[in-house]
Amino acid sequence: MKSKLRLKQAQTVLQVLDELGFSNKPVLHIYNKLDLFERQKAVFLTREKLFPSILISAHKKINMDQLYKKIEELLSAFVQIVSLHIPMTQVGYSFRASLLKQGTILNEKVVDETMQLEASIPPNLIQYIKKNHKEWISDKKSEERI
Repeated sequence: MKSKLRLKQAQTVLQVLDELGFSNKPVLHIYNKLDLFERQKAVFLTREKLFPSILISAHKKINMDQLYKKIEELLSAFVQIVSLHIPMTQVGYSFRASLLKQGTILNEKVVDETMQLEASIPPNLIQYIKKNHKEWISDKKSEERI
């Protein structure tokens, strides 16, 4: 694809994302089919493109590990995975409801009137825990992350 057309298409996608209210989300430009133009890779790399970006071949699994790593890096600024022990109280249930709306519960079990959660949590909920309920953090690794 010609460079100007590719850039115009990418800019159109970014504009649509902005109109949908997603302009504050991380964006990674992924250029697929690297295996089809491996010889022209150096030329492609010198052309104008949007950043951050990565070249991959989904078919031949080229640069897939780097893709996963880059996605993880981008998302880590928006969420953290933590282990929590939340009491089964009105405050605990209210926090869990907020977590279901804003984050993701990855694992959950109830032990002795406590909700034991592993969750992907956005920064605002992390700040809430740090300020109001630090005792909910269930392990040293989670405490160091937040």
